[in-house]
Amino acid sequence: MITPSQIRQKKISTVEGGGYDRNEVNELLLEVIESYEAVYAENKELYRKMEILANRIEEYRADEDTIKNAFITAQKTADKLMNETKQKAAESLEESAKTAQKTVVDAKEKADKIISSARDYVANLTNEKEKAAGEIVDEAEKKANEALSGAKIVAQDVLEKAKTLSQELISKAKAEKEAQKELVEKLNAQSKTFKENLISLYEQQLEVVKNMAEDTDISNISADEEIENELNHIYASIDKLENDDNVDSVIEEAKETEIKEETEEKAEETVWEDAQETIETPVNEEADVEEAEETDEVQNAEEEVNEQDAVDEIIEEIESSGKKSIGSLNEVEEETVSEEEAKAALDAFSSDEITPIEDTGAIPEIDDEPEIDEKPQPFENYFHVNREDPHNTDETISLIPEDDEDEDEEDNKKFKGFFKKKK
Repeated sequence: MITPSQIRQKKISTVEGGGYDRNEVNELLLEVIESYEAVYAENKELYRKMEILANRIEEYRADEDTIKNAFITAQKTADKLMNETKQKAAESLEESAKTAQKTVVDAKEKADKIISSARDYVANLTNEKEKAAGEIVDEAEKKANEALSGAKIVAQDVLEKAKTLSQELISKAKAEKEAQKELVEKLNAQSKTFKENLISLYEQQLEVVKNMAEDTDISNISADEEIENELNHIYASIDKLENDDNVDSVIEEAKETEIKEETEEKAEETVWEDAQETIETPVNEEADVEEAEETDEVQNAEEEVNEQDAVDEIIEEIESSGKKSIGSLNEVEEETVSEEEAKAALDAFSSDEITPIEDTGAIPEIDDEPEIDEKPQPFENYFHVNREDPHNTDETISLIPEDDEDEDEEDNKKFKGFFKKKK
């Protein structure tokens, strides 16, 4: 698959007419088309998976509502059966009492024999009614218990799945936290090493300046004073860098003193030229040897300065890459879910007890629909989902981060001139 950087770096040869070579242009277009088709197919597959996951979530919500409705319906059915059974039993008892009273009155009027037979009839009838009522009550209780058991099993399965998912999320969050902590420690170690290397480089430059000052006989006293002031200024910068933990503040101060350093460098060049003019022409072999030694020392100093420039360039690259890594790490830490929130979610899902129903009356129907929270979902900002039309197939969903070339250029400007070569 061809990348955007390869397209930018692609060079096409020209023909005599002033245009580009047709074959090379066709080959480039073919590569771009193949890469675009692959990216488009991958984008389409990711959108399809996201839509499947959204449908699964809706199904889980529908199952939850179904369980609640089944539980409410079972409770209503049980209460209704209990009320009907009690009502029928009461009516039967009332009818039996009336019949018994009537039979007793008739029996008293007719004869003792009819009274005894009437009593037996009333007793048998009462037993049968009580037995029938007991069977109806037992059957109703059995059905109610079965309905409650089924609802409890389904709810327990849903709670177990939610608990497992919460534990996985907590484990993942802890692992990410440990990885970020290790990255921060690594960056702190790199920053400390960078400071030590920077101080060492300053000390090496000071040694070179001292050696050059000792080997060169400068007769001008004002030049010695300027060199001494420059050395004191560099020593002060080193002490400040050692006492200051914030490298960015040191870099900003170095920018402000850059103009002053350039002025002092020009003064040093003038003093160096004046000192060279004051050196007497050698008149014997010993003077020639001394001049050759001075020339070798100057060449060695120039080689050391060139090596120092190469080291400065490497340090610039380390600084720019280090600042970018620290910035990205801060953004990730801001988005990390706290451990307290994860524990609260786990406790909410882990409650597997069902509140007992104290009131045996009928449960009122729920007419109001629950309000749905319209907060943005966690994946919407990540996939750039349009909330007004989440099924828009023309919308581009990209996991590739935006180009940070402008940020790199701004970071490089901060260090421009900080490690400027001393003339």
